[in-house]
Amino acid sequence: CTANYNCTSNDTNVVCIFKISSTESHYLLNQGIDTKTKLNIISNNNMSCVQDYHDSRVLSCNGEYSNLTIDSCISICKKKSDSVCVGVEDGTQCFCGNASQCNKWNVILDRSECSSSCANHNLQICGGPWALNVVDITPPEPRFTTLSIIIIMVVGFVIICVGAVIYFYWKRRNRTETFSA
Repeated sequence: CTANYNCTSNDTNVVCIFKISSTESHYLLNQGIDTKTKLNIISNNNMSCVQDYHDSRVLSCNGEYSNLTIDSCISICKKKSDSVCVGVEDGTQCFCGNASQCNKWNVILDRSECSSSCANHNLQICGGPWALNVVDITPPEPRFTTLSIIIIMVVGFVIICVGAVIYFYWKRRNRTETFSA
C-alpha cells in the first residue's frame, strides 16, 4: 500500500498519467468491460468513496493482493477482531478499520473517483488512486421481522388453544365425577 501517484501538472485540462511499476496497481482500466457497464456498476455502488493520503492513511493497510475482491478483503478483515469497516483501494489494496478509524472521513469523494476494477473481479469496484471504497462490516443489530412476529403469534395462539382444550377436558372430567358421586 505504498504506491505514490504524483501529478505534476497544474493545468485542469491535463489528465495525468500515473507512473506505476509492474508491482503496483494497473487496474485503472476497464479490464474488458465497456464504459457503460463500468458507469452502471459505479452508480449502483453503495459504498462510500473516501479520500486517502500517502502520508496519513485513513485505514490500516492490510496488504496488496493480485486476487483482490471486496469479499476477500472482508474475509481478511473479519479475522481481525477489531475491524468494523473495510476499504479497498486502486484494485489491489485491502484496508481494515477499527471503531476509531471508521466513519471519520475528512473528504468524501464523488463515486466516479472510485472506479478501479477489483484485481480478481472486473465487475466489482475496488476504489481508485488514493480513493477508498469503504463498507461497514459490523453485523446488524438483531431485530424482529414481520415473519418472526407472525410465527411467535401463531405459536402463542396454538399454546393457548392447547391449554384451553386441556382445561375444558379437565373441567368436564371433574364435573362428570361430581355427578356420579
